[in-house]
Amino acid sequence: MLNPGVGLFKKLLVSKNLEAGVIYYSKRATAYRQDVYQRFVDEYKRLSENEASVLKDLLHIFLVEKRCSMSELFLDRPEFPRLAQAGYFKLELYPAKIVNKCRTKALQDACGERFADAVKWARSQCTPEEWEKRTGAKIYREELAKWIIRFSPEAVGVLCKGVHYIDLFPENVIELGEFFTDYLYQEGYRSSLEIYTSDERFLSPGKRRVKNVGAVGTSAHVPLEGLSDGECEG
Repeated sequence: MLNPGVGLFKKLLVSKNLEAGVIYYSKRATAYRQDVYQRFVDEYKRLSENEASVLKDLLHIFLVEKRCSMSELFLDRPEFPRLAQAGYFKLELYPAKIVNKCRTKALQDACGERFADAVKWARSQCTPEEWEKRTGAKIYREELAKWIIRFSPEAVGVLCKGVHYIDLFPENVIELGEFFTDYLYQEGYRSSLEIYTSDERFLSPGKRRVKNVGAVGTSAHVPLEGLSDGECEG
C-alpha cells in the first residue's frame, strides 16, 4: 500500500472529522467557546477610542492582510500593553529574531567601538586562506548578528528598542475571528498601523541573503560591505 503524503493525510483527516460532525469555524465550531467570545466583546466596550482603533488595525493585519499569521513584529504603540492585558494577544520580545532582521549598518552602529571585536571573532571562525579571500569589512551580516546575540547584550538592547512581537493565542483564534467579524471587520479597509519595516533598522521582508555566489560546488559569501542591505535576509 502506498504511503500517502502529509498533505493528503491532513485532507483525509479533515474529511473524516467533517464526516464525524467536527466544525472548524464560526460560532458553530466544535471548539468555539462563548465565554471567550463574550470576554473579547466586554473588553472591547471598555477600550478608549484610540485603543479600539489600534485593535482594529492589528486584527485586520492578522486576519485579513496576513491570513494565518500568528506572530508579527511591530513598532511599539502606547495602546499595546492595554490590549495585551485585555487578552487579545501577548507581547513578546524575541531578541535573536529581531537582531537577525536588522540591516548591516544598524548592526555595525549598535556594536560601536566593539565592532573590531566582532571582526576578530569572525576571523577566528575561519581558516587564514578563507579570511584572505574576503574583502571589505571582512565580516558577513549573519556573522555580525550572531556575534551580537552571543557577546553583546548592550547591542541587542539597542536593536530591540521600541519594537515587540505580537503573538495571537492559538486557542483563541476562532473566538477572536468571530469577534473581529462582528465588531471590527470593514470591507476594503487598509490598516494604517506601522509594521517594523518602516524603521530604517530593519531589512525589507522577502529579500534573501545571496549565497553560493562562487563556482559550482562552493558556498562563497559576499562580505558585509560587498552586499547591499536589500540583498540580505533577516
